[in-house]
Amino acid sequence: MDTTSEPTPGQHQLTRQDDGRWYCTRCTWSWQRRPADMSPGGDGHISCPGVPRWTWDGRPDYAKTKTELYAAGYRPNGGPIGCFYRASKNTKPDPWIWYYDARTAVPRSRRPLRSRV
Repeated sequence: MDTTSEPTPGQHQLTRQDDGRWYCTRCTWSWQRRPADMSPGGDGHISCPGVPRWTWDGRPDYAKTKTELYAAGYRPNGGPIGCFYRASKNTKPDPWIWYYDARTAVPRSRRPLRSRV
C-alpha cells in the first residue's frame, strides 16, 4: 500500500470567523466572502486539499516535496502534511504541490547497480 499518495480533494469545512471571514478547518485557508460551489468543475473555486495550505515561502522548514526528499536520499514516510496551490493553466489535472514531513522521512532503498560487461 502506498502511504504517500495525495489526498483526494473534497469539500471545505467552513466556519465563520469573528472578523467576518470564512475559514476552512481542513486546509486553513480563508476567504472574505463565502465560497460558492468548490467541487471540481464548480464555479472556478478550488476544492479542499484536505491538508493545510501554505504560501510558497510560508511553509515550515521541515515541509519538503518528494523531489526535495529524493534529492537528499530520502522518501516520504506517510502522506502529505501540507500543500501549495499553483494557480496556472499548465498544472491540470493536479494543481497542488504536496509537502511531506522531512523529520519522519526514511532513507531510500538503493538497489545495487548492475555490473557492466
